[in-house]
Amino acid sequence: MVKIISGIDPQTGGYNPKIWSSHKDTENFMSEEAVSNSAKSITEGAVMYSIHFFERYYVFSKHKIVRDQHGDDRIGTLSFSIAVLENESNVKIIDELEKLETDNRENKLDFNQRNNDKPSAKFASSTKEKNKKNKIQKEKEIVYLYYNKNEFEQYFHIDGYYKKYKRIFFIHDVVREQKYNPLQSIRYDKEISVSDLQKPIKIEEPKNPNIIKSFANNDLIGNSLIIGVLGILIGIGIFWGYQEFFSENYQDVVTYSEFNELQKKYNDLNNIVNQKDNEIKTLQDSINKLKTLAQPASNKGSDSGESSNQKSSSGSENDISSISQEITQFLTTDCKTMTLNEIETQINSFPKKEKTKSLMNFASFITIIKKNPPQKQDISNFIKNNKPKFDNNDEYVKFVYFLETLEDNDYDNKKMSGLTGKTLRDIEKHYGFNN
Repeated sequence: MVKIISGIDPQTGGYNPKIWSSHKDTENFMSEEAVSNSAKSITEGAVMYSIHFFERYYVFSKHKIVRDQHGDDRIGTLSFSIAVLENESNVKIIDELEKLETDNRENKLDFNQRNNDKPSAKFASSTKEKNKKNKIQKEKEIVYLYYNKNEFEQYFHIDGYYKKYKRIFFIHDVVREQKYNPLQSIRYDKEISVSDLQKPIKIEEPKNPNIIKSFANNDLIGNSLIIGVLGILIGIGIFWGYQEFFSENYQDVVTYSEFNELQKKYNDLNNIVNQKDNEIKTLQDSINKLKTLAQPASNKGSDSGESSNQKSSSGSENDISSISQEITQFLTTDCKTMTLNEIETQINSFPKKEKTKSLMNFASFITIIKKNPPQKQDISNFIKNNKPKFDNNDEYVKFVYFLETLEDNDYDNKKMSGLTGKTLRDIEKHYGFNN
């Protein structure tokens, strides 16, 4: 495994293919910068991942879009990368990338002694081989895909099928509609989906299917060497036939990866069903309450008394409906322009019996934000404990999902003065969320 830091050099400015490396001969690993010449400044701070290939190595990278403050002020990347061989399948790629970034941030890397680790294969090929490989790479496409957390952990790994592409960018799905989407600043040819990474490699037909026939026309009697070779070729032919039978006649069989995807979709649908069941139960409880309110106080009441009770129950029903609509509007729209103090006052003003789970979740989230700043672990725990109760139409839920994409160190400089007097929209912008 080889470790590399490349991109905009924070000391000297300009693009440097090797700001730091665990080996001296690694400039060619990162010779091509990820961003385009037309990179947008609004994407500064965005994070993405990629896989590309250099000779026998898979190069996994975490890119952060930064501004070249010591150079021409252009937009570029600071990239943390590890290069591994195909047989190094036991490497925990994501953990190693995070550790490299952390060690750099905490000044644990020795920039005077860069050659401690020795690679397990040659870095340089002959000039002829290198030119041939470069030509092949240029013919391949740079692609990108949007992912969620589970898909990232499942597909960001070593896979020979990925080599059909020149580079694969992984961009978190939560930034798809955001102004700071890093897609605006990178070089790419087209979009793919995770299903494009699941296709099995089809075994090619033998280039010379008549090879066995040509051997059969020779005089094999007494020539044990040729007989042995023929036996090997027959064995290969049987193997090819076996592979072709199963690859052509059983293409509709669900693969293991497809099964996992179907299982995931089933689990997602099951979660939706459970959520709707809970909503139905809540509505049924509300209906039962309304029925109770609609019952006359006494069966022997006069006509005028019954009329009075009917008016009373109708009024209660209208009040409950009105409060429910008010809570919904508060969670989806009104809260954006209210300060934290006003939000807490509004939450407390709603009748206790009518406070929904979404409303109480919002109250808990405000408490976390008031830590000024919260920690990423606070956000992760909040999502883990409350996600089944989320309503994606609520403003704070969108903000929570955005905060989940930030790195630990992104929270360190987010302290705001006069926080409780700031509106929710002001706080969202301060964290980089533009909704």
